[in-house]
Amino acid sequence: MAHVLLGSPRLYAGIAPELAARLQPLGVTLEQPDQLRLDPLRGLTLRNLKLQWRDDAAGQLDLSVGELILRYAIAPLLHGQLDIQRLALRDVTVNADLQASGESEPAAEPLTLEALDAMLRQPPLPLNIERLTLADIRFDLRQRADED
Repeated sequence: MAHVLLGSPRLYAGIAPELAARLQPLGVTLEQPDQLRLDPLRGLTLRNLKLQWRDDAAGQLDLSVGELILRYAIAPLLHGQLDIQRLALRDVTVNADLQASGESEPAAEPLTLEALDAMLRQPPLPLNIERLTLADIRFDLRQRADED
């Protein structure tokens, strides 16, 4: 019964508008994707997602994802390991025009090479990706200098 409910297009028709309403106060506009399918036991498929973020002071970011396919095994997840059987990203475009700020808060503690090495050797959640596909990934990132 749960699988039939989760496979229903009517269920997903309400998810994107609800998420969009929650993101709007943060300056994020989310368009309804063409397809969103979630099977909590197996994975996620998303097609034609468009997201825009605007901030008068910080700049803007536009993201479009033609297709995202994520397949995972549930049993390892129950034991604290993320076992991704397939991750595919196709036709992804990221355009960002960000304002550089001369006033940035310093990190509480700078990240050292030793700390980075330790995080990579012992991640908070062990991760295994069996098959990764990246196709047609485009980035256009710009940073504007302060105009003072």
